[in-house]
Amino acid sequence: MDAPADDDAVFRVDLNASSLAGTLVFGQEDLRPRFFAKHPGKSNGYVLIHKSPNAFELDLDKATVKGVARFPSIRADVYSYDVAIEDTGKMLICQGESFLEVDTATMGLLATHWLPPATSLWDFVLSSDRKRIYAVTNSGSDASQNLFLAINRADYTVQARPKLARSLHSSIRAAIQPKGI
Repeated sequence: MDAPADDDAVFRVDLNASSLAGTLVFGQEDLRPRFFAKHPGKSNGYVLIHKSPNAFELDLDKATVKGVARFPSIRADVYSYDVAIEDTGKMLICQGESFLEVDTATMGLLATHWLPPATSLWDFVLSSDRKRIYAVTNSGSDASQNLFLAINRADYTVQARPKLARSLHSSIRAAIQPKGI
């Protein structure tokens, strides 16, 4: 099976066979699907659409698009954002200076959690116990992604802020494996 080489597809991989099990092509390269957030314990999830408050809702069993979900209160100037879904069905949306807490059943906004001043995040992972957020951002005026943050979910304060020895040029998802954190 030939796989598309551009930014408009999601791939399903059979890890046991080390092979491509399926491809879902969106057919419009400027959609640039970025991240996938799966509902824990369910067979669906969302593929985020670049520069949009919308996401494709995927049925993983059928490898089809179930529909388009619109996330609430996404900034109009947003270039990208990241999401994670808890076991309870609550979704966290990271978009710069705040995290939105959303009910996935209604897509209603439950709360906005502001980050400390001079903290801006676009990618993150949740700790395995879901009590902390991990992210990599820039340190002050330095544009390189060289500051690791551990944020307490109870009050959204920064618990740790070690500077990394080198800059990460990719997403936090590529740098940190959420399992076991």
